[in-house]
Amino acid sequence: MTDSAVVAAFRDIPTTTLADLLGREHVMDIGIRPLWQPVPRVA
Repeated sequence: MTDSAVVAAFRDIPTTTLADLLGREHVMDIGIRPLWQPVPRVA
């Protein structure tokens, strides 16, 4: 499969669904924190 074929295959899948299906080694570590405090919430 080419890179463009892989992108096309995953294009319609929501990113939140992909994150739910990936293992812990493929997503950002929940222990990552801001370097400076206080940081206002974005959302």
